[in-house]
Amino acid sequence: MRNKHFETSVGVFIIIGVLCLVFLTFKVSGNSLKSLSSDSYTIQAQFKNVGSLRTNAAVKIAGVEVGKVSKIELGKAYNGFMAVVDISISSDEQIPSNYSASIAMSGILGDNYVALSPPKQDIMAIAGISDDSDTSDKYMQQDSLIELENTESAIDLGSLINTFVANKDSDDGKNS
Repeated sequence: MRNKHFETSVGVFIIIGVLCLVFLTFKVSGNSLKSLSSDSYTIQAQFKNVGSLRTNAAVKIAGVEVGKVSKIELGKAYNGFMAVVDISISSDEQIPSNYSASIAMSGILGDNYVALSPPKQDIMAIAGISDDSDTSDKYMQQDSLIELENTESAIDLGSLINTFVANKDSDDGKNS
C-alpha cells in the first residue's frame, strides 16, 4: 500500500513538472495558446534598415499590439538591397491600406518593434475627395505590401551618438 502511494505521488510530481515546463516554454518564447489557435494574415513592409529588429517582435498601432514580425529577409531594390519584413496580423484587426510602418524602440535600451500609423497627410481627405470604391481596397489583406516610400527605418543610435560627439568636438575647436 505504501509503495502504491509513493508511485502515485511521483506520477503527480512528474505531471506538474511537465506542465511547468510547457508554461515556461510559452512564457520565454513570447507565444500563447491564443496565438496558436487564432487566425492571422500576413503583410509585408520594405525598409532600408531594420536595425536590431528580430522575429517575434511586436507590431503595434497606437501602442496596442496587433501582431508579430514573422520573418525578415534581404530583398533586391533598384539601388541595391532592402529588408523585407513579413508581419503577421490578427485577423480581428482591419488596418487601412494607406497606413505606413516605422521601426520604433521601447525606451532607450528597449526592444525594437514595428509601429503602424496613419499617413502624415491624407491627400484625398484634404482635397475633400471620398473614395467609395470597393471596400476590399480600403483595408490591408493577405500579401498586402507597405512600400519603401511609406516606411521609416530604424534609428542607428551609434551613428547618432558619433555625429553628436563629432559636432561637439568641432564646436570645441572653434572656441579655442
